[in-house]
Amino acid sequence: MSFGVKHLSSLLAGFSLLYPDVKIELTLSDKVVDLIEEGYDVALRLGKLVDSDMHSRRLGTYRVGLCASPTYLAKHGTPEFPEDLLQHNCLSYVGAGRQQRWTLQGLDGLPQTIAVSGNLTANNGSALMMAALAGLGIIKQPFFIIGDALQDGSLVQVLSGYSLRELELNAIYPAASHLPLKIRVLIDYLADAFSSAGLNSATANR
Repeated sequence: MSFGVKHLSSLLAGFSLLYPDVKIELTLSDKVVDLIEEGYDVALRLGKLVDSDMHSRRLGTYRVGLCASPTYLAKHGTPEFPEDLLQHNCLSYVGAGRQQRWTLQGLDGLPQTIAVSGNLTANNGSALMMAALAGLGIIKQPFFIIGDALQDGSLVQVLSGYSLRELELNAIYPAASHLPLKIRVLIDYLADAFSSAGLNSATANR
């Protein structure tokens, strides 16, 4: 939902100006929907794909980082190694009841997975960022959510010497012998827009 509000809404407005006869119904949700059952033509998904019976086109990737507020770090210290996260309040993007594991990779190329914990989980990245801004803990979020806060100093990146798996953005659509022209044009438009925005774009169908 955070991605849709920040990026997708304005892009669809631009698409509608180019193709005013195409009617668009936009639904923003962090829930994974069933495209066929719920009657959607196309969905944008961030993260690992699970729809094995769907076609997909990768539109780009987003960097992910760990960060916290200066107030939180002043009170609780700044983690220097991944295992230090075990001593911190880590605010996770998660569904109810699922344990969170954050995997970081150092300069040696070896991944290290930490089973983090904290007193707040949420299914929306912007909600987690607001909690981090209030000084509650450390979050792991894509830069399209935390970028502005990092730039103005209200959040500080931690463990920046370690890398996290990038978040893929994919267009998902039902498998069919013929993809409607309006859907193909929309996906091409989004791919061009995200490519121009500097994402690592590529085409990947399955």
